[in-house]
Amino acid sequence: IWRVLSSPESTLLAHVVGSGKTYTLIGSAMELRRLGLAKKPLIVTPKATMKQFVEDFFKLYPGANVLFSTPETFEKDRRPQFLTRIATGNWDAVVITKEQMKNIVPSDAIIEEVYDERLNTSLEQLRLLREERGAAPSLKELERQIATMQHKKQQALDKAKKARDEGVPLFDDLGVDALFVDEVHYHKKLSIPTQLTAKGIPDPSKPSDMAEDLMAKVSYIRKQAAGRNVVFATGTPVTNSLAELFVMQKYLQPELLKRYNINAFDAWVRQFANVSTDVEQTSKGAYESVNRMRSFKNVRLLSRLWRQVADVKLERDLPYLKLPKIKKHVDETTGELVEKPEVVSVAASEEYLDFVDWLS
Repeated sequence: IWRVLSSPESTLLAHVVGSGKTYTLIGSAMELRRLGLAKKPLIVTPKATMKQFVEDFFKLYPGANVLFSTPETFEKDRRPQFLTRIATGNWDAVVITKEQMKNIVPSDAIIEEVYDERLNTSLEQLRLLREERGAAPSLKELERQIATMQHKKQQALDKAKKARDEGVPLFDDLGVDALFVDEVHYHKKLSIPTQLTAKGIPDPSKPSDMAEDLMAKVSYIRKQAAGRNVVFATGTPVTNSLAELFVMQKYLQPELLKRYNINAFDAWVRQFANVSTDVEQTSKGAYESVNRMRSFKNVRLLSRLWRQVADVKLERDLPYLKLPKIKKHVDETTGELVEKPEVVSVAASEEYLDFVDWLS
């Protein structure tokens, strides 16, 4: 909580599962409010944990004035009323689900600022590539990425216009000045314009609507709060790809990336990642050459930049944490007593075998 309150930047709570991220988010939101650093925190949580999150909130702060959503509050005919309650109420916090967050539309100004920044970066890359007479496939891919972003931008603007025409309050109208996002790993598939063709990079032509929407709202909050009052929480900030680290920095450290001239993904990769080509087996059994980002470089600098926003807590850092242990069993290969997941083989049913035959 102190890290969130004292940091001049936004914060990522990269804490191991079971370490109490929920309580940290709740306590941080209430302390920002108590100290006058935020007037109306908005907390976004997965739908599956919404009920438990609200119960935990009232365990910690029984007298808190909290507005929380239900599935009914975001039905089309009731959404304007609920958003008006957010805008006009003096709430200690507002709690909604990720799906509902996506249905709160930002204004044209927010949409244009967020998309234009990335479009300008991509257009500059395209200009340089044409001047250098780059490979035709790279040119076409970059042009395709730019077209996708322009299409997404227009879709977002059309959605904002529809909301205005229907009298639905926009995100800017709610008075929210602090944003807390639990389980932020659901928002990693942000569009990353790039000339690289490597496995592990999110396809720029297939961005996640949830990620694009969050980027717009994070940018708005950071602008309102001088770069702070955005708090992410996840036990898995980086899982499938090194590109996920860049995505988190893009959310929380855009000014720093610009200052170091690494706000474009390709520039970031040249500074911090090693891309190598290896032969890998495909799902069909064939072999092919694959480019993949396999390791970091300049780790000391990257770690210093990353730790400006990331509060990392591993299991070894929390000796008081009592997580359930895996039951020991005898390894059939070595005959030793081991503490690791045990594979339990189950005979296939007739129905399953029939289904497999049908698939083939």
